[in-house]
Amino acid sequence: MKAKYYDPLFYISSEKMPFTIRIEGGLKETVSQQSLKYAVGRTMKRYPYFAVRLVEQDGELLAKPNEMPVVVYQGPVVYPLGSDLVNRHLLAVSYLEKQICFYVSHVITDGGGFVPFIKTVLYYYLCDRYQIELDPSGINLADDAFFDDELGNPYPEEKMKDAEPFYQTKPTDFFRLRDGGYVRDRAATVFRFSLKEDEFMRFNYDNDGSPCALISVLMAKAVQSLHPGETKDVVSAVSFNLRPGLGNRHSYRMLCSAIMLNYPDKTRSADVTKMCTCSRGMIMLQSQPENVIYCAAKRKELVEKLLALPDVEEKKRLCGQMALKDSTDNTFSVSYVGKIGF
Repeated sequence: MKAKYYDPLFYISSEKMPFTIRIEGGLKETVSQQSLKYAVGRTMKRYPYFAVRLVEQDGELLAKPNEMPVVVYQGPVVYPLGSDLVNRHLLAVSYLEKQICFYVSHVITDGGGFVPFIKTVLYYYLCDRYQIELDPSGINLADDAFFDDELGNPYPEEKMKDAEPFYQTKPTDFFRLRDGGYVRDRAATVFRFSLKEDEFMRFNYDNDGSPCALISVLMAKAVQSLHPGETKDVVSAVSFNLRPGLGNRHSYRMLCSAIMLNYPDKTRSADVTKMCTCSRGMIMLQSQPENVIYCAAKRKELVEKLLALPDVEEKKRLCGQMALKDSTDNTFSVSYVGKIGF
């Protein structure tokens, strides 16, 4: 079976850039391995599209069903997805003390598509761990049917034929990290900051912000503080969920794009509230339905050209170029999955 343009684009993933999503959950008590394994196994019945392995076939990389169990392991080490360590799955779960970590290939899905899976795991975990019956409202249970828009082609092809964007911004000359001497010559470093959600959201409300807008503003101001003479624009690439604009809120597929927030040097000295208001305006302009449909049309055009290439290596080469371009088309990127409600 030939791959469709909306199928997982595995060529973009590599050892150097594995495109792995990691979402952590903190519990009040030590994790029970037995209950977690039970919960993951039960959950996989509802999400068979995550139980896949990568197969090369007829010059293409395709997702095929994987009958092996999803690996649930203890420890802080991140196992490479698709390896023997995780039974060739593109999904894994680890735990350590009071933390649970969920991993999935970003090629298959995104935060919006993965959160329902996590909610189901946590539901079954808590029910089994504490031998209680919780209200399953808003949870996809193991025997529940799929939503009408969960599988299949998520794109409205008729609307995509003559798509035109409502608003576009394409900064050409902007501040890149290498301009400031920030060259990655070692393994990536991760800094984790813990914020109280109610205080963080109150600060947003008080300053006409949203999580992505506020963090983008603070990052832009950080550049201004460290490089006060910098005249180039600072560009924040904000992850953007296409589902509402496509009308496919339950689709599990990778349906995120990026909105560009542009901060010229003259605006970076403005107060936080004014910058947040401008940022939210840029987000609203670029998230209009016309922009979503246009993004879908351009994605289809690009992926179909890629799939027409003769072999896997050629497709990987082009995808590598695309990934490098995307990662250098901004000063920094901001991603916010959103509040997981139960």
